[in-house]
Amino acid sequence: MGRPWNGEFVTNTGVLVEDLLFNYMFEIGARTHKIRVYEMTTHPTALTMIGYLLVRGGTHIIAYAKAIEVATGVDVGKMLPVPSLDNNKFDYARKFMEQGLYNVWYTWGEPEYRDISQIWKGKTQKLVNR
Repeated sequence: MGRPWNGEFVTNTGVLVEDLLFNYMFEIGARTHKIRVYEMTTHPTALTMIGYLLVRGGTHIIAYAKAIEVATGVDVGKMLPVPSLDNNKFDYARKFMEQGLYNVWYTWGEPEYRDISQIWKGKTQKLVNR
């Protein structure tokens, strides 16, 4: 709709698990739309951009799933049907998968993220087919 992304696009009701679940499902919906656009175009630049977005969006899905797991102890893959996050079927996403961009957490050096390794580990990593 011509508006840049900002924090208003993240749901924040004050109920942490509800918000995590909402945003997890939102990211899955966004992935579906990216796949549809990918399948409707043949333009190499558009395909490259969408391939990158598929890979990075998968990282967001995993992050929300991991946060839900940490907050509740629930294995998200058992609670909800988790869509396939395998990006290898998208030719233009393969190079980003090979670069490992599905598992990179960008922090730009903010000190608030230095302890992310305390939670960014464990079984949720298996959600991505490598």
